[in-house]
Amino acid sequence: MENLHPRPSLILYDPLLLPKGLVVAQQLQIPSVSLLTFTGPGVVSSQASLEMNPVVQRSAQEIKQVYGIDIFAHGTIGEFYSMDRNTVATVERLFAPPSSSFQKERLAKVPFRCVGPMIASEESRISHAWASAEQLDKKLPWKTIDEARQRSKKVIYVSMGSVATSSFWARKFGPTAESNGLQAFSGKEFVQFVLKVAFEAFGQEEDILVVAAVGPQVDALEGLPPAPENFILQEVVPQLQVLQKCDVFITHGGANSLHEAIALAVPLVIVPMFHDQPFNADALVDTGAAASFKFPSETLSPTALRSAVRQMLEPENSFRLAAGELSHQMARSGGVARAVDFILFGDAP
Repeated sequence: MENLHPRPSLILYDPLLLPKGLVVAQQLQIPSVSLLTFTGPGVVSSQASLEMNPVVQRSAQEIKQVYGIDIFAHGTIGEFYSMDRNTVATVERLFAPPSSSFQKERLAKVPFRCVGPMIASEESRISHAWASAEQLDKKLPWKTIDEARQRSKKVIYVSMGSVATSSFWARKFGPTAESNGLQAFSGKEFVQFVLKVAFEAFGQEEDILVVAAVGPQVDALEGLPPAPENFILQEVVPQLQVLQKCDVFITHGGANSLHEAIALAVPLVIVPMFHDQPFNADALVDTGAAASFKFPSETLSPTALRSAVRQMLEPENSFRLAAGELSHQMARSGGVARAVDFILFGDAP
């Protein structure tokens, strides 16, 4: 790196990965910026105990001996933030500040700046990142959706994101989801639980059309009853395009999904699993733009889900109004343009 020509003037890096970006920047004595794609450090589970792992200790000691840098001075495993600038892809209203006493102590002097969500509305972002090219080629029946809207039907979009359909699909969430009561669920069991509740909640609702992204797994619908006639089940969907045509979004509450929905002023029903999702659910509920079913194995039922959605379908309802106000805040936050300015110039006018 010291022999690079031209010499880099800035290091951008992901704080969740190994601290290479942080170490290189400090070694070369140039500014660094970490890029947070979640709503802030408060949603990151503290990994302080991992610091005592012998392998981690040896690596940290070697970095300190060779470069004179203590990688744990202002962070820990998965939280290698910059002491110069850290962009957070959200708005102040949804920012998750350091939460645990450990975080508050370690991150006391770490600067974070909310720059707004990074949404490119002209791009087609899919609902499940694990899809194959063949699955993506399957077309969503837009004509059916448009005709339903022309007949004044309400369109509900359901997607539990890509985490449940990843390596968790066939294994239990375990301790990862214990704080939300879902440790006994696998990804498949969770997705099917939500789908089954949705089938029962909306299957007899003649004024509702449901579009559901069930994921690319071949056994996604195995053991479920047949989908009601007013359901469109797709392995994957172009999420931004679907959100533009829907009235309510039933989601797991991941950062990308919630920002995309709010950017389009779509109220949300959040059924969180783990990680940042329960915090995101609380934050959105506080804004008035969402209803939440934390501890879904105890709280989510067809009656409760139908009631929550029906409230959001009422004319000029408080959820939609709150989503609209939050959407305006996001539009004013700057997004990509503000992030670029902050990365390049910091707080300079």
